[in-house]
Amino acid sequence: MKIRELRILPPLAIGRLGSSPDPVVNYTIDDNPDQPLEFREIKPRETLLVDAYTGEIADSFIPKEITFKDEAQRIRPVAPFLEVFAVTDRGELVPLTLDLLHGMELGPEAVSWKVRVANRKAARRTGDPRDAVSAEVNWFSHHHASRLEGHSPHFISKTACIAFGHVRYIRPNANFPQIRLRFMPAQGLIYGPNHAPPRSPESDPLMAVDPPYEVPPERCIYDTKKGKWSGFMVASGIDNADPDYKGKFMNETMPPSLFASVPPAPPWLHDNIAVSRGYLDDACDGIVEVRLTPKTGQPLLASARITSGPPAVVPDSLFLRTLADDLDQVIHGPAPWTSFAARSRPSAS
Repeated sequence: MKIRELRILPPLAIGRLGSSPDPVVNYTIDDNPDQPLEFREIKPRETLLVDAYTGEIADSFIPKEITFKDEAQRIRPVAPFLEVFAVTDRGELVPLTLDLLHGMELGPEAVSWKVRVANRKAARRTGDPRDAVSAEVNWFSHHHASRLEGHSPHFISKTACIAFGHVRYIRPNANFPQIRLRFMPAQGLIYGPNHAPPRSPESDPLMAVDPPYEVPPERCIYDTKKGKWSGFMVASGIDNADPDYKGKFMNETMPPSLFASVPPAPPWLHDNIAVSRGYLDDACDGIVEVRLTPKTGQPLLASARITSGPPAVVPDSLFLRTLADDLDQVIHGPAPWTSFAARSRPSAS
């Protein structure tokens, strides 16, 4: 059997931030077709247990309960697996396993990975690409955890970084032979500038100082002399052509209330003017690439996207419409939603 192409599934893997070293166990959320607006039902599913030392899957189990915090009340992260599949010369999509590699006279070292992630929230606001925080782990075949260290030209030094988590090529074994990568997202920490942001021009003159600056010193890594994110002013809803607000309105696609601003707040009560505190978070998104190098011929490549965001500690209370619904409609068109609306509409009887 020959391998023609590779695939990574899922093509989009969403991690959730959390400070606990132990990820959430595997579960699904099922809808009740008779009560589509009620809470979903959380059901445990087979969970893979990774040995922290060897990097291989030591066991699998179905959990008896699902907890979103550990005993120390730390949030458990969601750490997704990305699995490699092969398209064979028969047109079949099958898992890429040790047996399939051995059939090509290859071992797991013939598989290598590359990961690039970034946080561009500040750069999107300021319009300065040097405000982007990016991390890259170049091609690797080992099974150690590879840290995703996010760097920026506007940090205080070349060693200062935001920890975006880590990725790990899971060592395949006889019991769990499939080729996998695991993405462990960051803790959900806040980083800031090396100097407190300036006072807002809208601050109460009777207030001696703004509220205390609370980012720990070791995470104050944004250099205010290099970048303008700390103290950056956005005036939401103001016409760019207005000379009184020139330079204050940039990239207005989301309201400035979404980033931490210098008091007074909220900005919609103060002429929609917001002055950034210069905070950065450790969420990220990016691309995972896998490469299979045969003994002869060209390497086979595939890619997928990973992203991380805030924890979902009440997943059964999802919005009525989710990202999955949007993607489903992009693929299948509006017809399924039209029929769903018809089914959900109360009858006259």
